[in-house]
Amino acid sequence: MVLHQTVTPVSVVIPFVAIGYLYLDFSVRTIFELLFIGFCLSLYMFIRHHKKIRDFFVHFFGSLYITVSLSFLVYMAHEGMHLYFMWLLAIIWFSDTGAYFAGRLIGGPKLAPSISPNKTWAGFFGGIFAGILGGYLTAPYLQSLYITPLQIITVCAYLSFMGHMGDLLESLLKRHYNVKDTGTLLPGHGGALDRFDSLLMVSFAAGLLIYLGL
Repeated sequence: MVLHQTVTPVSVVIPFVAIGYLYLDFSVRTIFELLFIGFCLSLYMFIRHHKKIRDFFVHFFGSLYITVSLSFLVYMAHEGMHLYFMWLLAIIWFSDTGAYFAGRLIGGPKLAPSISPNKTWAGFFGGIFAGILGGYLTAPYLQSLYITPLQIITVCAYLSFMGHMGDLLESLLKRHYNVKDTGTLLPGHGGALDRFDSLLMVSFAAGLLIYLGL
């Protein structure tokens, strides 16, 4: 089974607003007006088709989360932050690898058995440690935003942690709707969200730091 995906006004408006913010200098008022219109039209569609309001909010905030995350990736490309993007990927890869081997070799108590039965606390902390290590080693070559060792370690730990949260969020969504994959876009791998769950959350987390000037 795969997650049923519905195209609604809000799932179209949110990406349009993101493009408008990045390239068309949309005002804050225009952004909120468009979001409000998309929100109301989509809510009407859900009510008209007798769908649960809870599912509407999952749809709305899911669309918002994915769009904002992708917008930060577009922003990085637009600003020439290609090496910084590679640094984010390095943290994710090291974190995922460390989590896998720590979980397999150490095992132990489950992290969230009702959400993702195979994840353990050992894998969680092993992944964060590996993410810090990989990010720290590659930081001098791939980014220039964080200079001191404390800054680099703190940001790496934060991004590695958020990568794990992205994975768990994806698992929680699939458990809630009792589906195996989020789509069929990638044969043998499920939907795009199944492959890029950690990247979306790390992109969101990194973009938030950039936006806040941290």
